[in-house]
Amino acid sequence: MEDHWPAFLRRFEQAAREPAMWVLLENEERELVAAGIGGVEELGDGRFGVVRHLDVAPSARRRGLGRWALNELLVRFAHAGRDEAQLGVHADNVSGAPDLYRSLGWSVVSSQDKWVRPPS
Repeated sequence: MEDHWPAFLRRFEQAAREPAMWVLLENEERELVAAGIGGVEELGDGRFGVVRHLDVAPSARRRGLGRWALNELLVRFAHAGRDEAQLGVHADNVSGAPDLYRSLGWSVVSSQDKWVRPPS
């Protein structure tokens, strides 16, 4: 298993309450190469699936695995009766994720600035 996967899985342990929304793909050596963590939400403005995190091992990128994981999450959202899917991505993301999302028909509907200030 590549070094970044243990941290990835620890970060998203709270999503274990929805294991049907985990998409995990291993290679022939049973090493994790792609993962998508989704969830379902219902708010006043509708019911939707949420892509909480998507990760593809650097050594496995540019092979369509991110596309596969996102599509699999969309299928799971649809089976859960969700009408729409949402995700967030940092504007300075250099992994190519924004291009992937655009190529799959996702569109930006809002943006957010993060403000920080050191303690006095």
